[in-house]
Amino acid sequence: GGRQTTKSGLHSVGVIYDDESLKMHLAAAAAERVGDFNPQDIANTAWAFATLGLEDETLMMHLAAAAAERVGDFNPQNIANTAWALATLTRH
Repeated sequence: GGRQTTKSGLHSVGVIYDDESLKMHLAAAAAERVGDFNPQDIANTAWAFATLGLEDETLMMHLAAAAAERVGDFNPQNIANTAWALATLTRH
């Protein structure tokens, strides 16, 4: 029943999660749109890619530049998440 469906669904997510091509496409799409991101979008995107361990130099350069331009609009959570993401990816 429901438990098996959930397990199958999680397995499917795992397959997608491990798809390097999808990660690269997401990074490219995000890099193209960073100029439209608000502070939370910047922080969330940086956090998500750092959590994935996805080191996309182009995306991170765009996010860092956007963060620098808009840092005055960041709330404390945006600052913390962005700093954590950049620090996490810099250590890899």
